[in-house]
Amino acid sequence: MNCLICNIRGLRGSESQQRLHAFVKEKQIKVLAVLEPMIDLDPRFMTRRLGFSGVISNLSDHIWVFFAADVRAKCVFDHAQFLHIRVFASFLPTEIFCSFVYARCYYVQRRDLWASLLLVKPVLGPWLVGGDFNVVRDASECLGSRGGRLLPMEEFNTFILDSGLIDAGFEGSSFTWTNKTVWKRLDRVLVSVDWGDHFSSIRTSRSYCFESLSAFGYRSCFCLWAELVSLPALSGMPRLFAKMKRLKHHLWWWNRDVFGNIFDRLTEAERAVRSAEDVCEVDPSDANWTSLSDRNEDLARITAMEADFWKQKAACHCLENGERNTRLFHNMVRKKRVTNKIFSIWENGDLFTGEPSALDCPDFSGFPSVISVMENDGIAAIPSLEVVRATVFSIHPDSVAGPDGFSSAFFQHCWEIVHQDVFGPVLDFFRGSPMPRGFTATTITLIPKYSRLRDVVERLVSPNQSGFVPGRMISDNILLAQELTHSITLPTRGGNVILKLDMVKAYDRVQWRFLFDVLRHFGFSERVVALVSACISHFHFSVNINGSLSGFFGSTRGLRQGDPLSPLLFILGAEYLSRGLDRLFPF
Repeated sequence: MNCLICNIRGLRGSESQQRLHAFVKEKQIKVLAVLEPMIDLDPRFMTRRLGFSGVISNLSDHIWVFFAADVRAKCVFDHAQFLHIRVFASFLPTEIFCSFVYARCYYVQRRDLWASLLLVKPVLGPWLVGGDFNVVRDASECLGSRGGRLLPMEEFNTFILDSGLIDAGFEGSSFTWTNKTVWKRLDRVLVSVDWGDHFSSIRTSRSYCFESLSAFGYRSCFCLWAELVSLPALSGMPRLFAKMKRLKHHLWWWNRDVFGNIFDRLTEAERAVRSAEDVCEVDPSDANWTSLSDRNEDLARITAMEADFWKQKAACHCLENGERNTRLFHNMVRKKRVTNKIFSIWENGDLFTGEPSALDCPDFSGFPSVISVMENDGIAAIPSLEVVRATVFSIHPDSVAGPDGFSSAFFQHCWEIVHQDVFGPVLDFFRGSPMPRGFTATTITLIPKYSRLRDVVERLVSPNQSGFVPGRMISDNILLAQELTHSITLPTRGGNVILKLDMVKAYDRVQWRFLFDVLRHFGFSERVVALVSACISHFHFSVNINGSLSGFFGSTRGLRQGDPLSPLLFILGAEYLSRGLDRLFPF
């Protein structure tokens, strides 16, 4: 649904009415709030003129709210500075409470506005508060002045905090009012914190649909165009996936328009430091030295951000915090690019890819069933929120993100905000709910795969397997091989021979059906096997060709690199080879 808040400063002329009607028709506006129309309201004429079916006006006649034929609106509270209405529509997931504001210029008169808005705050349901508040939140929302008095800003921020509202932001310029000397952001849209529970997003844009000349000077007509996108009734994994997909678009916009290019920012910071140094040489005053210190702090902060950027690009986990050798990171990134660059792909024969099938009748006679019913119940038990949190924070923050771009660092830094959204999908996973397509490409799929299998894997794996097993070290086998090599020349009956077996692309060649059979013969229940199957057999991959992702495709075999569950499953599958060698060469 599209809603338009128009701070118009006069709707007397026919040209203004025609332009507003054209804008309403173009954007398919369902609800229109007109602020400061400066004419008496003729309901029948104005609804027909602007293309709506009904209109509501407040006591001071400074706020008109028009609504379309397929929208019902009811006035809940009428105030001289705002109009509080309830909006119904068949295409909305729930009713919406809207408070359209046209605040007084003097901050003492606005105190009644803040108190009255708190009184009409809905107990349940989404709440939108938008319009002309005639006050800024901080000095950064002013240009050409110091921002005005601190007390009005403090009172406005206190109201926002007490009411539980958040700024919806908007696209376009940072300022909504100007007299050609001072620019300020006086108009905005605020929404309740539970807005995201009912709508996937609110897109607020600025539009200058026409201009007017008033006694206060030249002013463009400011319009807030809010597009409300309904969120389907989802829960668990589908809900989190929808939220992450929505957040990805917002972060992409923020990275492009707010954060900016880090290398350009670094160049600008270096230029600012040089300029401040030149000023200090000419005039070494306290103010100039303070300015130079601030510029140096900005440069140090951006330089650290650049080092973190290259460190993440290099995927280097071996360095400690404080080691910021960006030359090392640059070299590692160049090496990865050279190694991963694809120059050509050759197809030998008619079949591009293919592997022989798994063993038709594998011999599991040497596999004892050692997993008890109690252990199976413990592995498949639903975890607590504390266990999920510990698992999230056990993943390395700089682990490589999936195609969605969300690394484990995102979930760790934002845990207080997203913990319930994360915990819901984990519960869905252990209850057997299927993972949405695309969801398996995210870091969140690593969270259910915590270390319950580690508690039993030591009893299942033969002593000659030392890798990835708690309490064992892979260096033990290396030292043993070294000792055997030193003794290879000792004379024995029949001679000595060392056979080295190397499994090429071992993770990629694991057959799922064979792995599930191994788990069953070890005594894992069908419930545990189903959880493992959900973890490894629903992945979708995207091919990165010289830096560009090319679509998604499903997998039919193999274990995922970087998955904490993959090493445990791999050594369980390799146990078939280990036990087979033991049967061939018993000691």
